[in-house]
Amino acid sequence: ISIAVWCVAAYVVSKRTYVANWKSRGMTTINITVNRKVDTAKLRELIVEKEKSTEERRYEGRKLMVKVTYKEPTPVEWGGSSPFVTLEYDEKNSILLEIMIQYNRREARKEHVLTADELKQKLMHELEKRIFASEDDHSSTLLAIEKRNSLRVNKDAPVPNSILGRDPNTLSSRSVRFEEPEEPASA
Repeated sequence: ISIAVWCVAAYVVSKRTYVANWKSRGMTTINITVNRKVDTAKLRELIVEKEKSTEERRYEGRKLMVKVTYKEPTPVEWGGSSPFVTLEYDEKNSILLEIMIQYNRREARKEHVLTADELKQKLMHELEKRIFASEDDHSSTLLAIEKRNSLRVNKDAPVPNSILGRDPNTLSSRSVRFEEPEEPASA
């Protein structure tokens, strides 16, 4: 009798492990390049409402790159499986750079599973209503473009004499010119 019980227990554990493994391999991942101006105060409000799991911050000169991952709190709206959403944005310049959505379609109800296009459309619709700067307000977009361009350093510009106190053409090989890293092109 004890051997039969152990066989049944082993079968049940094996079956549950197989099903869990099968479900974990049903991940849909979507990467979206956005490069649009956002209202960072509204973006922070949106993130506070969600179940935030990770936050990374990188300080890069005049940029503050933030990468936040959160889980959507209402799985019913997403077909029964809450996706993980990662937003990468420049907080100082108020620009949303990229979005990544990870959605497990095998955990969702079969009749309500969302496709990659539906996931993108649903999330972009929510972000459009909540955080993107108004399309009518071109002055803020132009200001953002001007600000990003002013952050760029002209590589071909000569080094002024007043900084070094001597002719820039006779600099020794140990001199260094500091430049900001290249920024991604904005759409």
